[in-house]
Amino acid sequence: MSMFLVIAGLWGFGCFYARAQSKCSAPGTIFVSVISGQVFDPHGLPIPNAVVHLEKGTSPPIDTHTDARGKFYVRHGYGWYTITVKSPGFQDTIIPIKAGPDVRADFHSSTLKVILGLHLDENCIPATTSKSVFHRMIEANNKNIKGAEQQNATQK
Repeated sequence: MSMFLVIAGLWGFGCFYARAQSKCSAPGTIFVSVISGQVFDPHGLPIPNAVVHLEKGTSPPIDTHTDARGKFYVRHGYGWYTITVKSPGFQDTIIPIKAGPDVRADFHSSTLKVILGLHLDENCIPATTSKSVFHRMIEANNKNIKGAEQQNATQK
């Protein structure tokens, strides 16, 4: 009986740990000094020709496309924006940002790294300005894909 409790406890801890690992890396609004970045697929490969749609209140929206390396840049004023990134084969990704001078930009890059095709909690944003967070998001996604592939293989 006590062995059963130990195993159940370890299983519960494992479920808790796995859930903690899937928490948001980039919740809420992202702060940037300039609106520029790069768009990636879930494996971390750049997506060329993705549409980057920028909206700010009642101002006319701005559209641009990513270049061959998935990079984009949008001229803008300071303020609160919504960026929608679209590419065929991926669900649209919406990112709330605040553009302008910000002390956070002094500590790390303000270049956005947008990842299309990630399945996150509804309040999570699949974008970051942090290289390390970007790499953790890609790594976690690749582990999830590998785990799903292994599970599917054992079920066949």
